[in-house]
Amino acid sequence: MVIKSKNQKVLLFSGLAVFLLVIGIFIYQSYYKKNTELGDGNKEELNEQQEETAKNEENEDKEVADNIKIPEPDNLKCSIEDFAIKLSWSTPASGDNLTYKIYKKSENEEEFKKIAENIENTEYHDKTETDPYLNYSYYVTAKNSNSESDPSEAVTCKIHTEVNYKNPSLKISFLQRIFSIKKALAANTAGCVQPSPSFNPNKLVSDVDFINTSSMSVSGIQKFLETNNSVLADINPKRLCGTKTTACTNTKTAAQLIYEAAVLRASGQSVGINAGAILVTLQKEQSLITKTSWLDNCSAGSSCPYPTLQYALDWAMGYSVYEEDGTRIEELKGFKQQLLGVPGSWWGAPRSLRNNYNLGRGPNGYYLGDSFVLSNTTGYYCVPSSQRVKPTTKATMSLYRYTPHVFNGNYNFWYYWNKWKSWFPYQATSIWNFISSGSGITSKSKPYTTTTWNYSKSKFASGDVNGDGREDLVALYNYGTAKTGIWVFIKTDTGYTAQKWWESNAWNWSSTNLQVGDTNNDGKDDIVLSYKYSLKKMSIW
Repeated sequence: MVIKSKNQKVLLFSGLAVFLLVIGIFIYQSYYKKNTELGDGNKEELNEQQEETAKNEENEDKEVADNIKIPEPDNLKCSIEDFAIKLSWSTPASGDNLTYKIYKKSENEEEFKKIAENIENTEYHDKTETDPYLNYSYYVTAKNSNSESDPSEAVTCKIHTEVNYKNPSLKISFLQRIFSIKKALAANTAGCVQPSPSFNPNKLVSDVDFINTSSMSVSGIQKFLETNNSVLADINPKRLCGTKTTACTNTKTAAQLIYEAAVLRASGQSVGINAGAILVTLQKEQSLITKTSWLDNCSAGSSCPYPTLQYALDWAMGYSVYEEDGTRIEELKGFKQQLLGVPGSWWGAPRSLRNNYNLGRGPNGYYLGDSFVLSNTTGYYCVPSSQRVKPTTKATMSLYRYTPHVFNGNYNFWYYWNKWKSWFPYQATSIWNFISSGSGITSKSKPYTTTTWNYSKSKFASGDVNGDGREDLVALYNYGTAKTGIWVFIKTDTGYTAQKWWESNAWNWSSTNLQVGDTNNDGKDDIVLSYKYSLKKMSIW
């Protein structure tokens, strides 16, 4: 190329400079990118190494933590509080963020069972089912998020404490020695069990509780039996007749028979007792509620000796078994007969108890208000061989006639009644009158109350059923097992008078609606029931 002018030279040098600048930039960028990529790669590799190192350190820390053994709880002790066993222990060394597990077994069990966990405090009040006459052993373990300690030293406890009276205190007065200790210790020189200081032999149970026949349903009784692991919860109904199973026609469960005995009626009147009182008697007489280990080598219909399960079933209420000579009324042999009796011949135990309640009758011709002396069984409790009582309730009189001792039988009744009474609560139903002024309530009164009526089993309506110008109350009542009744509460000057007007053993209460009105225009309100047979069929009665 021939450069002809000065301007062409300048242009040539300018272009060359730009070309060299572009080449420089390209080379720089390539070099920078390569080194950056190498740097990023080193950085990622370094991060991975750091993460791996941290992970290894974490695993090592965890492994070390797992290998650190938590010391077991120390100084485990027990005490008796509120009719239950209370445990306490000391926090183990290095005991940060610990919770505790509680294990328990009775003297009749071979293995411990866990009864509680995630306990944050160093004490535990055992409210699980506990027989007051058995020894129970416990141990405790500590736990954190990683591991559980070895068991603590076990401790053994019993609700009833034993007292040894071999060496009575010298501070006891001469008269106390003569009139109290001599009798109390006659058969108990080797130690005995101290009864509860809360026990009042003059009031084993209140009257309203004893005849509260609506306290439990069939399902409530069944749940009670299952919760207490009672053998009655799933006993074969064919073993409840007192005969060979092949000859037994019973198909009802133990819970159903107990319920029927509780709500039994005769001549329109209640002749049963609280289902809870029946359950407690089954426990008091034969341990049929809490005992889980039975000799069962005797079949139904045989002459089964005590203490086989069949014997306990056959004489479940201890009814018609006489202490003096051991004779028994064989017709009342069988769980069903013990509860419901023999039609046309013998009452069952609950009805007999209710009859003596109604009469206020106790043993040996004594009645409510009398004071009398009863003997005691002195081989277990720290009690005199006899003691004087003056019962304050008809229920207590009835129980002493049934079992003429304070100890052990009636003390055991009292104990188990109070232990389980939340299962069979007192129920009362009242009628209240609120007097209207037309713009408010001027006064109120409670003219009628019953303790044998379950409100949840009632349907109510009001009307003047006797034409006296005053509103009466009508109730449709569900007795259960397809039995339904109509009760009328007639208004009087002083309150209400209850009368049962109708009853059926084949009427579904839940399929019925209750109405009251004068259907024939005679001035007296009639009772109308609408009954649902199916989805599209109903009748008016």
